[in-house]
Amino acid sequence: MRCWTADEEKALVEAMKDLVVRGYKADNGFKSGYQNLLEQAMMQAFPSTTLKAEPRINSRIITDSNARNMRFKTWPLYGDWVEIFGKNRATGEGAKGYIVVWKM
Repeated sequence: MRCWTADEEKALVEAMKDLVVRGYKADNGFKSGYQNLLEQAMMQAFPSTTLKAEPRINSRIITDSNARNMRFKTWPLYGDWVEIFGKNRATGEGAKGYIVVWKM
């Protein structure tokens, strides 16, 4: 398992926020091609990185219906994640909410 540095986490969040500003956010997630753009942003920020969209960047962001293990942990980038995913809500009959978990 690869451990991400704080600088890598911040760079990924900033790249995702940039994609939102540039219109890559769709109603049900990000538009196609966003993974390559994130990979390029990480390569630009860290020229010697080996981070690829699959599996490293994609596995960094998961939806987890059982987030009890995150209950008492601090999440310094929470405000940034709200900016990125804050308007994503399940709607309709029988819809259930979800939590985006930043894997440590």
